[in-house]
Amino acid sequence: MSIYNYQNNISAQKKHEVVIIDPYPIFRGVLCKMIRERISNANISVAENIDQALQAIKYRTPDLVFLDIAMFEKNCADYIQEIKQASPETVITILTTHDSTEHKAASLKHGADYFISKIETSGTKLIEIVEKTLS
Repeated sequence: MSIYNYQNNISAQKKHEVVIIDPYPIFRGVLCKMIRERISNANISVAENIDQALQAIKYRTPDLVFLDIAMFEKNCADYIQEIKQASPETVITILTTHDSTEHKAASLKHGADYFISKIETSGTKLIEIVEKTLS
């Protein structure tokens, strides 16, 4: 009886939805691995482009979105706002190698929760965001 209840508790455990939108396969892979090592009940969707990402967000309500602004053909603010309109509680973390103060200000102004430089971060900040959002 206790084994049955234990299994039900595992299956009933809330899955955390994460969407990673990044053009670089190595970075996506490292980020996925880091999340899975820390959050066992994370369901991670990976997108190589913004259209794939918006489809994933449309059918799921992500708790956390990682978004590289290098992927945008138009202003990133439009995509941030679109994600927030579809899912207001979603935490959006902008990742970039284009870490100008203008990009940061625009991203945060339009609804991003975090702005992280891929060049300057050691990964510790990403871990903090994942644990704070999904724990």
